[in-house]
Amino acid sequence: MPKKSTLRKIAKTAKLILIASFVSLVLIGATGAARAFTLISLASENGLPKSWQVGSVGSPDTITVNMTYFDQKMDPCSATVRQFEWCSCGQCNGGLQQGIVRDRLGADGLPVPAYSTQTATKSAGFNKASQWITGNNPVQPDDNFYRWFHEISGISKRYDRTITFNRKGNTNAYIYGGSGIFPLDDITNNADSVSRNDSNSKKHNFNFTAHMSIPIKAEMNGQETFSFSGDDDVWVYLNGVLVMDIGGLHEAIGGSFTINTDGTITSTVQNHTKSIDAGLIKNRVYTLDFFYAERSTSESNTEITISNMNWPISAEASVGGEIIENKLIAYTSNLKNIDPKNPLYLTHLSSFINDNDSQVGFLPLNNRTVYYTYTPDDNSSWKPLEITAPGATLDNFRLTTPLYLGPAGSASDTLYFRYNMLPEDTDGTVYNKIAYLTENIYGDTGISYDNIVLEYEHMEAVEPIYAEIAQALEKDPEPTPTPSEPTPTPAEPTPTPAEPKPTIDMSDATIFGSAEFAFLDPLGVVSYVPDTGVVSKIASAIFNSQSFASIVLSQPFILGNLAIFAFSFSVYFPLRRY
Repeated sequence: MPKKSTLRKIAKTAKLILIASFVSLVLIGATGAARAFTLISLASENGLPKSWQVGSVGSPDTITVNMTYFDQKMDPCSATVRQFEWCSCGQCNGGLQQGIVRDRLGADGLPVPAYSTQTATKSAGFNKASQWITGNNPVQPDDNFYRWFHEISGISKRYDRTITFNRKGNTNAYIYGGSGIFPLDDITNNADSVSRNDSNSKKHNFNFTAHMSIPIKAEMNGQETFSFSGDDDVWVYLNGVLVMDIGGLHEAIGGSFTINTDGTITSTVQNHTKSIDAGLIKNRVYTLDFFYAERSTSESNTEITISNMNWPISAEASVGGEIIENKLIAYTSNLKNIDPKNPLYLTHLSSFINDNDSQVGFLPLNNRTVYYTYTPDDNSSWKPLEITAPGATLDNFRLTTPLYLGPAGSASDTLYFRYNMLPEDTDGTVYNKIAYLTENIYGDTGISYDNIVLEYEHMEAVEPIYAEIAQALEKDPEPTPTPSEPTPTPAEPTPTPAEPKPTIDMSDATIFGSAEFAFLDPLGVVSYVPDTGVVSKIASAIFNSQSFASIVLSQPFILGNLAIFAFSFSVYFPLRRY
């Protein structure tokens, strides 16, 4: 029998190991509880983080967009060519006049008059109030129509402003305006302004035009509708095609258009309906242009309602996927800036999945599982992407360094991504939605997304491999994320290739090691840690690390700790008297 001193040393060592393994098990329990304790829902009904309350797809209470106004100088009643001011000249109501402008925008992105001379407008049956709306294609500085949407000294003055749409109840309908809308009432001393009394004897700045341009994603669900009610001229274009024509000097008139499931447009004005083909393709992003004119000093009514549209959206996203070796699903995605004038910055990224209802939630993408590039054909250019953990605030799903998207047409206008998903079942269907949150140099934000449904069968059962991730962490520790607001800079970066992280070979875009896959379990619709109070501040620094939580909660780590705890307990308990 060993000496008592030897048994005492063994007991003491077993006790230390027992305490250490117990602490480790407590850590496992705390990590698991932190991930699921609060059950904070991260996904909205459409699979996007709830904190992304921008654009109608995020269902915020308000949406603010840019509107450009042109304050127009009143034409005297004796003017040979008169376009603005009619009531004081005895002609308050000319009535609805369709066909004043062409059915497609000009090369400058602005409306084009249907006729170039007054003789032609008179022959077409236009009344006196609309006979002088003439011009070339595109409109030239010496055309009568040029002043409507251009600045001319002493005639028209440009003002860049914003308007705010308010959400109607809990619907996806957003409304701006109503009756008595005078957006330039604060401008009364400019030589171009027109300050007159309205029908209620209140002084306002009349005579102005306006242009609003917003990109929308055509989902073609049959419920996307744009409605207007007001006076005077209103023309709405989608994809450069005239889809609503309420031209002329008139009292308040209503009109609307709806995007049908086949991509055609149903347009209705004063109960007259027609079908329009605007060349739309499902899930593509198109520009909606709204043009408006208030041409007389009587009333000014403008009410716009946009229902069930995905807007405003600043970039176009797409996603594809394929089954790899009957083991996992490899996804590829790209994000393209559609604005030809301004760059964008990608600040957040999320990927929501539903795998036969057995796995529902966000993939915890990190620098071990998602890669990006500007040049997808160059395998050496793929770089790991640093993303903070999924969670309930804007500090979650955040890229630690925002990625630049150059203006449309530039070499860096498109970002490419690849990531993996491991099905839980051997047969089934998996839904994936990739979503991006972008910000422009003015601070405006937008959501871009796409989704895909893939069927799979005879998939091999593969456990997520955490050993490889742990090994990589030991060689190249993951830095602690320090989220901060991006500081946009107008300079366009030149993408430079980077070496892959240690132990990970992404040359085939999907697999590393010996057919062992970099993949982390989806989180479900829960947060890592409570998101309020002191607990969040203390715990988030520890438990909000994706790799830390994934390793600690991995099956090998848990089973190993249980084995060590059981063995050390079995050794210490009978020797504890020594």
